Amino acid sequence: PWSVVESILTKGIRILAPVDGSENSMTALAYVTEGLMKVDKQSSVEVLHVFDEGKTYLPRQCQKAPLMSNCEALLTSSVPASRYSLEWREKKEDSTWHHICSVVSERPANYICMGWYGLKGKKEEQIELGSGKGSCKLSSNVFHVINQGKSFG
Repeated sequence: PWSVVESILTKGIRILAPVDGSENSMTALAYVTEGLMKVDKQSSVEVLHVFDEGKTYLPRQCQKAPLMSNCEALLTSSVPASRYSLEWREKKEDSTWHHICSVVSERPANYICMGWYGLKGKKEEQIELGSGKGSCKLSSNVFHVINQGKSFG
């Protein structure tokens, strides 16, 4: 309906950008901050990182504090502070995709922009969408977020 379109156009687009420090997730965040948000001056982004205190072996750019510094540097160089927020959540028992879906439930986003896969690479768990030239395969957290997202509609 027109009221939904009008609401998005007047309030701006709200984007959730989950990051893990991998090249894919940081590219997705840069796409949002250096591309989309420069065009739509009403848009905002919430950067989410789900961390596990036990994963001390991760590369420095994927660890909690350095990742926050990198994200803050990217955001402050691209958009005003009023247009972004950062949330770092401890993983605990829940999966990363569960945390992503929880944030969407708590603070609905128009879009989620995230890396295709994280530091560990592609996973076995996949779903194929479409067929032929326009088809694609979703894996890992992307699959779970889309699958869980069906209940948000």
